[in-house]
Amino acid sequence: MTTNLLLNLTLTKQVVGAATGNQKFGFTVTYVDAITGETKTEKWNLANGGSNTLQIPYGATVTISEPSHPGYSLSFRQ
Repeated sequence: MTTNLLLNLTLTKQVVGAATGNQKFGFTVTYVDAITGETKTEKWNLANGGSNTLQIPYGATVTISEPSHPGYSLSFRQ
């Protein structure tokens, strides 16, 4: 019997220094399962302070992308 260990990945959108109102920002989260080789993709829209959590298999390779938005600069923090 094989048991895959799942981990929680939480992505939180934080906008610093600019009023955004209820504006939402799009994200694409893609991961490749290290055991099955299967690629999965999710698309999220998060407002300032919003977050979403995804369970991913241990050892998965994860890519998170956010398109550029006029008037904003992007940075990532682990």
